[in-house]
Amino acid sequence: MVQAKQKADLYTETLGQLILADLITTHAYDRHTRAARLRYRRRRELLLDRIAAIPSLTPHGVPAGLHTLITLPSDGPTEQQLLTSCAHHGLALRGLTELICASRTARSRCWRFRFSVTSEPSLAADVKALLGPEAIAL
Repeated sequence: MVQAKQKADLYTETLGQLILADLITTHAYDRHTRAARLRYRRRRELLLDRIAAIPSLTPHGVPAGLHTLITLPSDGPTEQQLLTSCAHHGLALRGLTELICASRTARSRCWRFRFSVTSEPSLAADVKALLGPEAIAL
């Protein structure tokens, strides 16, 4: 196997390749992928349910992935105001301004919610703090 690996590919480490092959062979990778998709779908639905209660927020994107883009109302708070309010409530968030190259006005009116790195109970509490009347006024 070592000689075949050297002829085919010298740049990928062997142990990781063998572990991945075992995960695929035993169908553990399939199970993990299905479970992760279900978790992320539930988290996205929870986020969208909470956001639906505020008509001035507009979610965008397909029902997949690890992020949801939310457009803020033009007459509402700016991104920086929201980030400051979130920090005050213990939420560590990043705005969209630093992540895209577009006009400053367009960037300050959108937010990207990343729901893949938190548990569902924590996500519910974070969204409640973020969208609650004490956190921001939309």
